[in-house]
Amino acid sequence: MVLKQFSLLNRALPTAVNTRTVMPSITRTVIASRLERAFMRTFDIAFASSALVLALPVIIALVLALKLEAPGPALLRQRRVGADGRHIHVYQFRLRDSAVGKFIRETSLDELPQLLNVLLGDLSLMDKHPELLKGKGAI
Repeated sequence: MVLKQFSLLNRALPTAVNTRTVMPSITRTVIASRLERAFMRTFDIAFASSALVLALPVIIALVLALKLEAPGPALLRQRRVGADGRHIHVYQFRLRDSAVGKFIRETSLDELPQLLNVLLGDLSLMDKHPELLKGKGAI
């Protein structure tokens, strides 16, 4: 009687808990996930650093234009929720209702300071945009 029950249990195990078929797919998924994250981070660093070097003259010109337009910092930090749920500070130009601010908004140049966040690892170029939290803080 015990042998029959044991053999029934053995027949149920291969479909329910067969570690030889389940574990390799989990391991492959974890390795693929790690490789994917490593590739994304490498791409982020390479692209963001190249883009910042190329855009540096434009960024300096925009900072000077914003400083000449009105006193105060040209950059600000906004609190947002990152992809992993932690709070991050996203850098942006402080835009005012003016010709310079309108130009920066229309040309999407206000996104350039976020390349700093990409280099810091807070944002990724291949992820969704982080959600805005309440409150703003200037640097």
